[in-house]
Amino acid sequence: FLTLEGKVPLYVFKASKFNVINVNDLFSGCNIYDFCKFHESDERKIIVVDSAEQLFEIPHHDSFKEFLKVMCQNHWLIIFTIRSTYVGDLQSQFLDFYQKLSTIIFLETLDDRQLENLSIQYSFTLPTDKNLSLLIQNPFYLSEYLMFYDKNQEELRYEDFKKRLWEKVVKKGNPEREEGFLSIAHQRANQGKFLIQSHEEYSSLYH
Repeated sequence: FLTLEGKVPLYVFKASKFNVINVNDLFSGCNIYDFCKFHESDERKIIVVDSAEQLFEIPHHDSFKEFLKVMCQNHWLIIFTIRSTYVGDLQSQFLDFYQKLSTIIFLETLDDRQLENLSIQYSFTLPTDKNLSLLIQNPFYLSEYLMFYDKNQEELRYEDFKKRLWEKVVKKGNPEREEGFLSIAHQRANQGKFLIQSHEEYSSLYH
């Protein structure tokens, strides 16, 4: 839960968390209607569904459909963050199930000048490694770079950045999770399929 300028409630949900049977499992100590009632007096209120492409991989969609329906009825602004390659699939789902089309806003990569201006404005040093400098023109990787950034430590190199990002996002201190992701990546590459069948052995990926 966050607030914008102390006035606008903003909640961020990872899309993978919608893999629940009962929509109320998304809320701690209350149900979805209690949650909406608590915010009924707020004129502006925002929900972000992060990494929305993961919605296509969860086996149960009824909870998400109910969540979306109730939130729309209670006038929440819902923002989906999603990779551009999945935008068409998400739009099709909205049209098929909700008879609505969402507004699409693409976040373009930064150019050299924009990146330099940000470094001046927020007082961080850009990497001299050209590969890393090119990579952080993507806003996602720039955000991760700044999470690792420490002006008092040795400059981060491209290979070091990739290793840290892998540890943080994929492995998360769990070797089984890492092995699961590698296995899935190999299967998708070999089978040429968008999705693969879920197995019990991949349960560690959700923790």
